[in-house]
Amino acid sequence: MSTLIQRPLINIAPETQITKIEFLTDLHCHFDHYERWMWFWKTKIFRLTDDFAFSVNDYLITRHIGTLTDFASIPPPLKKIYRPDDKRWIRQAVGHDAMYECEIFPKDFADLFLEKSIEAESGDDFDADVFHAAVELFGDKVYAKHTDKSIINGRNLLIIYNINGDLIYP
Repeated sequence: MSTLIQRPLINIAPETQITKIEFLTDLHCHFDHYERWMWFWKTKIFRLTDDFAFSVNDYLITRHIGTLTDFASIPPPLKKIYRPDDKRWIRQAVGHDAMYECEIFPKDFADLFLEKSIEAESGDDFDADVFHAAVELFGDKVYAKHTDKSIINGRNLLIIYNINGDLIYP
């Protein structure tokens, strides 16, 4: 029996602008394991050791303890220039990955979140533009690999409230 899921979970029109981004908690995690990236590179995978909360526009999103992340999915040859664990984009990347993995918002909105949150945190338009271009170019491949099961598994580690405190998900 197949389960139908709402994709995206919160359907915001693509032209919707981001009016507010706020990171409400620090990011706490520890190294969990390595995963192969292609056949000859390894990437570090970390596990959240505390809930991680952020807000975008009128939504409060919390990723729960136990969520796995590679921070920013940066190809190994570029990690010397753009370290995945750089404080200028680590929380933004984890928030963006939550939006991708769980298909909370449409892809374009999640990509805009990454760009605007890096801009706001680091004040660096260039880095924000580089990350935005990367997810615009390569994010479709990640999105295409999603299955209902992978989205549901991601959403099991997620909770969303609106600005009024009403539970949106689960």
